[in-house]
Amino acid sequence: QVPSPPILPTAMAATANVAGPLDSDGGADDPLAEVRREMKGAEETVKALKEALQRAEARLQELRVTERRLLNGASKTSDRSPSLSGKSPVNLGKLGSWFAKRGEMLLQHVEAADEREAALRAARERKLEQKQVKALQQEADCDSAAVVRHHVHQFLAASEADSSVTVEGDLFMKWLRDFHSEYDDVWFEQNLMRIDLAFRPMFEDAMRL
Repeated sequence: QVPSPPILPTAMAATANVAGPLDSDGGADDPLAEVRREMKGAEETVKALKEALQRAEARLQELRVTERRLLNGASKTSDRSPSLSGKSPVNLGKLGSWFAKRGEMLLQHVEAADEREAALRAARERKLEQKQVKALQQEADCDSAAVVRHHVHQFLAASEADSSVTVEGDLFMKWLRDFHSEYDDVWFEQNLMRIDLAFRPMFEDAMRL
């Protein structure tokens, strides 16, 4: 007696809604949590597919045995197993459609997970680059401040005997012009506002040291 066709595995029904929304462990805006949820769903789908494939292979073996028995004349038309009725091809057709649909959904999950992983990696790289740029900028600022402070101290030492400098504002302007002595007066007048804003805080800091 040939065994009757097995019903579709319950694991298929259990994973039928894998592609739908999942309960979140983290916040809705956490991309890493979203990737992990999709990975979990994909793992469950793969497990269900493996179980269904094992059952399908077992069923295929049973059908092959029956086919050989019929070809050898061991079975008569009256003894034909119910497993060869129209119900079995229907079940196998549904199983094939289910495999095709699950495979397509699994591929979509994998592609989405890859895209999210690439986005997270790019975000981490941008953050690292920003930290490196900030560190280099801070180092450059420290070097610039040290150069300005040294020049201010030298200028103050040289101008101590200059009785014409009596106001701190006049002293700053004289130092600012001396610090940019490589430029002509036209350039200095055109850029005075910009360099005043940039160098006045450093000059005042150097005066306090």
